[in-house]
Order: sequence, then C-alpha cells, then structure tokens
Amino acid sequence: MKMVDLFRIKLQAIHKAESVPVSFPRMHFLIEELDEGFLATCVEYTQTYQAAKIDDAIAGLIDNMYDYFFTTIRVLGRNALHEKAADSASNQIWDEIRKNISLKNDLDLEYIQKVFNKEDFSDLKEQILDQEKHQSNSGNRGHISLTEHNEILKEREEKIKRLQAEIIILLKKYELMDRGIEGTEEWIKDLDKLGINESALLAGII
Repeated sequence: MKMVDLFRIKLQAIHKAESVPVSFPRMHFLIEELDEGFLATCVEYTQTYQAAKIDDAIAGLIDNMYDYFFTTIRVLGRNALHEKAADSASNQIWDEIRKNISLKNDLDLEYIQKVFNKEDFSDLKEQILDQEKHQSNSGNRGHISLTEHNEILKEREEKIKRLQAEIIILLKKYELMDRGIEGTEEWIKDLDKLGINESALLAGII
C-alpha cells in the first residue's frame, strides 16, 4: 500500500429534542492507495473503509464514524472512546506515518551518508538537483515571494473546499439511501459543520 494523504477531520451532530450541537473528537484520516481503489483509516480509532475513489473512501469512513461514536457511547460508554484512542493499534499507525514522512527525504539522507563514507554520489547528485529544480518550479521548495506563498495557500484551501463539498454530497446521498446513524430518531448529522483541513499532501508533507 502507498500512503496518499493524511487529513484532519472534525464531525458534529445535533440532538433533535433539545437542538443541542455536539462535537466529536478531532480525527486524522490516513488515505492509502491499494492495487484496486483506496483505503481510508481513522488513525485514532482504527476504523477503515475501502472504495474505488478517494472521496468515496473518505465519505464512507465519515459515515461509519458517526455510527461508531454513537454505538460505542450507547453500549460501552464514552470512556471506551478515550481508551481506544490511546491503545497500541493507534500508535502503530502513527509510527508508520512518521516513518513514511521520514522516508520522503531518503534520497537526501543517502547523499549525506555517501559523502561521509567517501562513496560515489554522482548519480544521487543529479537526482537531487533535478528534484530541487522540479520542486522549486512547483513552489514546494526554495525561495518564493509572499504573493506566491499566498497563492499556494489559497489553492490548497480551494482544493480542500472542493473535496469537502464533494464528500458532503456523497454523505447526503447516503442519507437518502437510509444509511442512517445509530439512534437516528434522536440525532442528526450536522454535515454543514463538517470540517476537513490540513491535507498533508497539499502541505507538501507527504
């Protein structure tokens, strides 16, 4: 599997009887590319959803997380969520994320190692210079103006907004297909307050 992106997501719901909005713990969704399709994993609670497209995988996992939160609280109590978020399975996923982020610069690290070991680094030199040129042209590396920086941030925000809008459309379709949440007579998914931000891919971290 190939790590594709890491999103930070926040979900909310509304208690129908009292019109009280409630927020669930902020989560990170790890997206991995499979041989066929994509796998979305909630890092904190190790829940997964697989689909042919990224937005479908994210929407499916969001839909499942609503049910997961309500079912867990109703059956086991809220402390079960805190304990789940702190268990070793979550730590293992974070370890893989950190390792993948570290490996992103493996070419640079190999170059440093070869310099120290007085080994031939000519092939790596060309690869790094080509990589540097490409990343500088795309605005991911090197010195850029404040205007260029603001344009990059604006583009990232617009991409996140488009993705969020697509996912909300998918989630509303799920509602029409009666893919409701646990205790649906008491709670409403507040999809208008869905918060997706901090794409690691768009930020250049992954």
